[in-house]
Parts: sequence; structure tokens; C-alpha cells
Amino acid sequence: MQIRLKLMLLTCLLVQACSTTTSTPTPEIVETRPVRLTDKQINSVHTKVRDSLDDPKSARFGQQSATYSSKSGTAVCGMFSIRNSAGQYSDEIPYLAMIAENGAVNIMSMGKDEPETGITLRACNDLGIVL
Repeated sequence: MQIRLKLMLLTCLLVQACSTTTSTPTPEIVETRPVRLTDKQINSVHTKVRDSLDDPKSARFGQQSATYSSKSGTAVCGMFSIRNSAGQYSDEIPYLAMIAENGAVNIMSMGKDEPETGITLRACNDLGIVL
């Protein structure tokens, strides 16, 4: 009788082991919401952008938007133009900056050439910011 019970139990375990199902992981949905930046945050972002330029005083800032998500924090996308060597202002250049909870600003991407412009605009779009 014990052998029969052990065989039944072993059979059940084998059947269960062979009939495992795989499930597709559910993608994580991260909600973002638009945020209004403080003057201090705007100045910090503009300062970081200027710090990366050859002629920081010539930078003129245009459109700018920001979103917040619990996963990535505050993302800021905007446009600026700079004066070239002939003294003319360039086409607008996109940038993507992240503001940490402690207020630190990091420039993540800046469209200084055509490939970088596309990458920056796509990254902003992925964050829910359309420039």
C-alpha cells in the first residue's frame, strides 16, 4: 500500500512539474505628470546648459517643459540657441535635463549635432514632453 501511495505522489509531482506555465511579465506602467518649475530650478537648468557651452553668455532659452515621475524624478526638456562665430544665432537646440530630489541638475542629452538632436527629442517625447 505504501509503495502504491508513493507512486501516486511521485506521479502527481511529475505531472505538476511538466505542466508549468510561463506567464508574460506585465510591463510596468509609470505615470508622468506635468510640473511647473520654480525660478530656482529654471536657473539651475539654464546654468548647467550654459556651463557646457563655448560661449555661455550668448545662450538664449526658448520653450521649456517638465514632467515628474516617481521612477525618474523631474525631467526638463527645452530649446536654446547660441551665437555662432559669425555672430548669428543658431537654430534652436534641444536639451534634456534631470533634476534630482536634492535639486542637483544633470544634463542628460543635448542636440549639438543632427544625431544628438534626434536622440534628445525622442528621449523627451518618451518622457511625455513634446517640444
